Amino acid sequence: MSKNVQQLVAELPEVYQTIYGHPEWAQAASRDCYDRIDTLGAIYDQLAAKLGRPLRVLDLGCAQGFFCLSLAERGATVKGVDFQEENIAVCRALADENPQLDASFATGRIEEVIDALEPGQYDLAIGLSVFHHIVHLHGVTRTQRWLARLASCTEAMILELALRGEPLYWGPSQPADPRELLRDCAFFHEIARFNTHLSAIYRPLYVVSQHWLLLEGHCEVIEQWRDAPYTEAQEAHHGSRRYYFGKNYFCKVINFNLADGSLLEAENQRNQDELRRECAFLGAPPSGFVAPALLGHGISDSEGWLITERLEGELLRDRLLREDGLDRARIIGELLEQLTLLEQAGLYHDDLRSWNVLINRNDAVRLIDYGSIGAEKTDCVWPYDLFQSWSIFVNELFNPPATKLDLLRPFALSPFNVPEPFRRWLFAAWRQPAQTLTFAKLQALFAQRERLPACAENETGMERWVAAMESGLQQLQLHVHHLPGERVAPPPSSDVDAPFADLLRRTESLEQQMAEQLERQRDSDDRLAAVLRSRSWRLMAPYRYAGLQYHLLRQHGVKGRARHAAKRALRAGYAQIHRRPALKSWVINTLHKSGYYPQARQLFQRLFPLSHSVEEGMQQATHDAQRARLSAQLNEMDSVPEEVRNIYQQLKK
Repeated sequence: MSKNVQQLVAELPEVYQTIYGHPEWAQAASRDCYDRIDTLGAIYDQLAAKLGRPLRVLDLGCAQGFFCLSLAERGATVKGVDFQEENIAVCRALADENPQLDASFATGRIEEVIDALEPGQYDLAIGLSVFHHIVHLHGVTRTQRWLARLASCTEAMILELALRGEPLYWGPSQPADPRELLRDCAFFHEIARFNTHLSAIYRPLYVVSQHWLLLEGHCEVIEQWRDAPYTEAQEAHHGSRRYYFGKNYFCKVINFNLADGSLLEAENQRNQDELRRECAFLGAPPSGFVAPALLGHGISDSEGWLITERLEGELLRDRLLREDGLDRARIIGELLEQLTLLEQAGLYHDDLRSWNVLINRNDAVRLIDYGSIGAEKTDCVWPYDLFQSWSIFVNELFNPPATKLDLLRPFALSPFNVPEPFRRWLFAAWRQPAQTLTFAKLQALFAQRERLPACAENETGMERWVAAMESGLQQLQLHVHHLPGERVAPPPSSDVDAPFADLLRRTESLEQQMAEQLERQRDSDDRLAAVLRSRSWRLMAPYRYAGLQYHLLRQHGVKGRARHAAKRALRAGYAQIHRRPALKSWVINTLHKSGYYPQARQLFQRLFPLSHSVEEGMQQATHDAQRARLSAQLNEMDSVPEEVRNIYQQLKK
């Protein structure tokens, strides 16, 4: 190692990272970096292979530059930024030692660097265990905006984020879930967890991108993404799911917990069950059932995901709202064929809706949402009966504007609102015994729909009553649906009094000044803590002690320092004796027998004047209390024997 690097590393407040190219400093490093560089390198290699060139990398909070130089070793052009000049000095010295690596370094603040970024300036950004300081200083909202800007200006970024539960001063400032900081980024995925030297809590490492899907060996361009299964379902699943679309793939990512607690335990359990069912189904679909190929899947404690082949087409619901000329007979026939195939395998779709059916340009339809396929013969919501749910679906085919995303599905179960010959088909199915009705029987009746008798030939008063009740319930549901749109006009705003507004401005100004002072204090505390933890501080401890003793010797002289040393030795000896009652009794008896007890007592009083005075005071207080108690007993003569009372009276004469 060159003398220059040796000196610079020794002068660091803290050897935070492994020193690149110098394994002899590995034991002094606060954090082992070799485990992380393997994970970072895998992401780098994936993205570089897709782009077909080495990457331009920005390392925010680069510390001693280990990751910068390690990625430069893979061919990257790297820029490292850190606010501590001592770190940048080490980085530059290491770069000079390795001139074959394309790495440069600069002093700066992360916030200012992100604000100055130009789109496409860098391909990959790295921020390992630095953004919790930004959150503590500026808050969650501003940090979200900076991270969203960083993601939009780069192809991808890798972030290690601290957690609120860590026992440090900045812990309470962090969001309950670190993924809140990534809310405005299109894609984020936890790829690993690593320990730190600060606590036993492992920190998550995320890969984040606005442009790429990066999942367990998959690296694909994101053409489109959304956090709702379809346009009108913005509140569905409480934002716990994200859907990604590429040229040849479809991806679904499901979060199993949300920081705001909006995801109920039952909903969370359904999320997990659906993902497992979908992976199992696509891994081995029933014979004859055409399903997309499963390209990959994974599950962890916090999330699950799957990638499949992308099917051509759009949601049936969108086509129904846009076009009137669809061949509804073909749609019903093809869906019945698929539902019958599932039924023969002992499987059922519990969420048959127009947004869970794809229709392609040739008007061929296919069931999707394979996580809703299972062995239970029931629907996921009201009316729970699969065939009543099917009846609602058929009604929606012919009256899509009536389909509302409400608390309940439309009250449209009867066959009387669909045109012929579908009405007679549904009517014939409705009259079948419920216990024997199957999708195979529905399919057979559908094939004969033209030859079935008209409803009027078999209609009874019961059917008319059901039709009337259904119509009334639909009207009621329509009114209920419009209630949320009604709003009470807010009261007119009133002007704030000028003195109050001025006081408010002054208060905000003082709060800002206090926050700045507090941040400066915390920065100073961090620097001091880094110095106290540094290797150089520990190495210099003997020299600091020797310097202190020399200063005290000059101030108090040899006799004063000798007297002080003797007092310390005597105090230490007394402390040892005092903690051992048997030894203490033996020492006191020995001093009495030898005649040295008075001198020893005087020496003790000089060494421990406060203890002596307290002890004497306690003895005097105990003696006074005993005398007072005895006097009180003697004054109450009724409580003493008669002989004692007589003696006491004689003594008083």
